[in-house]
Amino acid sequence: MVFDHPEWDDHEQVTYVHDASVGLSAIVALHRVRGGAALGGIRFHRYPDSTAALTDVLRLSRAMTYKWALTRLEWGGGKTVVLGNPARDKTPQLLCALGRAIDELAGRYVCAPDVGTDAEDMEVIRGVTRHVAGLPGADTSVATALGLFHGLRAMANRVLRRDDLEGVTIAVQGAGGVGSRLCAHLVEAGARVWVADIDRERMRTVSEVTGVAPLPPDEVLSADVDLVAPCALGAVLDERSIPRIRAKGVCGAANNQLATPADADRLRERGVVWAPDYVVSAGGIISGARELGRISTEEMQERLAGIYETTLTVLDLADKRGVS
Repeated sequence: MVFDHPEWDDHEQVTYVHDASVGLSAIVALHRVRGGAALGGIRFHRYPDSTAALTDVLRLSRAMTYKWALTRLEWGGGKTVVLGNPARDKTPQLLCALGRAIDELAGRYVCAPDVGTDAEDMEVIRGVTRHVAGLPGADTSVATALGLFHGLRAMANRVLRRDDLEGVTIAVQGAGGVGSRLCAHLVEAGARVWVADIDRERMRTVSEVTGVAPLPPDEVLSADVDLVAPCALGAVLDERSIPRIRAKGVCGAANNQLATPADADRLRERGVVWAPDYVVSAGGIISGARELGRISTEEMQERLAGIYETTLTVLDLADKRGVS
């Protein structure tokens, strides 16, 4: 039962959506509804089973609540997961069926792109509901990458006592929308960067465009670098990977990087400083707030730059309180 699930955190609403005629199986989770709505993306992913999908949506929606709280914007966290292969199963008919289910929530949930979905998909969904963000012309990965860049600046300040990234060595896991843009920011700032992705063609393209060096995917977390930036899927920091980490700090945009809460303590015991993903990846929702008219473009830029100070504050509080 969902109430007995280990990731259950008094979520306000969990909705199962199924439409066999279009191949849709999805779960919408609203962790907290604040300011009238919960906001969060639609993740389209090949989950091994519905239990794994439920675990992911409960964790992701909770992380979205944390993001909104730390950006001081009055919304709550929500998320949708769609079970399937986006390359094969994602169709306009499926997206419209999902959009109708979202519309039935009467504005309590506003959707946006996530892994496996993009702005064009949101445009299709907008055909059946107005409760959607991340439309064409408002690519949230741009702001997410910039906010993460400021988070990495804070991490370098904390673990390297550096005010800049000149010569700092960084391994980026994931060459998608966020990872590729992050590589460009880091190179421009003078960092020495490596990138890894299971999609070899995408990794090669990012390497050629930005000048970063390619790295085998199974070596990125154990790379001999100053900092590691996980920007792919979550649960990559666990009892197997953490002992292999050689970087002084981990700071990336991937959601739910810890496989379990205990992994935060494992990192701390090893002396590896970890910037919580819900702090440094908040750029996307800040961009969404601008798109929905809650803040101006100028306020968006200020809040993105503010991720630097927020990251330092969180790390300082953890030290003072002796917690992960």
